[in-house]
Amino acid sequence: MTDKEAEAQARAHATAGNLVEAGWVMAILKGVPDDLPEQEKFVLRGAFFAGAKHMLHVMVGAERRDEIDMQKLVGDLREELNRFRQELGPKVQ
Repeated sequence: MTDKEAEAQARAHATAGNLVEAGWVMAILKGVPDDLPEQEKFVLRGAFFAGAKHMLHVMVGAERRDEIDMQKLVGDLREELNRFRQELGPKVQ
């Protein structure tokens, strides 16, 4: 899948209200080699969606407590994303 195709697919998912699926498409676009075996993609997809489910529960709990918890959550996610990008390095074309 080309970057353009993945972006179009992610946009279509987002427009349809499937934001987590759109995120999965963009995660593949930005971080997973194109030649990764389908079985490994399947395992990664499961981990991605488990993480999304966990974050939903964390966000709901933080929302119930206060805005400060949500700010901590956003900061934590940004730090982890930056750390992951640094560890991953640039995508090999």
